Amino acid sequence: MFIKSLADCPPLIANDGCRVFEVLHPKNDSLELPYSLAVAEVEPGEHSYRHRLAQTEVYYVLAGQGRMHIGDAARDVM
Repeated sequence: MFIKSLADCPPLIANDGCRVFEVLHPKNDSLELPYSLAVAEVEPGEHSYRHRLAQTEVYYVLAGQGRMHIGDAARDVM
């Protein structure tokens, strides 16, 4: 059984400028996973940097609103 609290995850600044708490990461946890799971924070009025990734990312917005860009498409998220 693997149990981990967000409080046990030290924050780091990701390449896109977000403050990130890595909850699950195959390189850091004793789990064989093909993905990682993280909580990212962006302060009100701030934004992350535009970036491209080789892997797929899933975003689940817990609070606030913003604008997400994927390729040439843009959409408001709330």
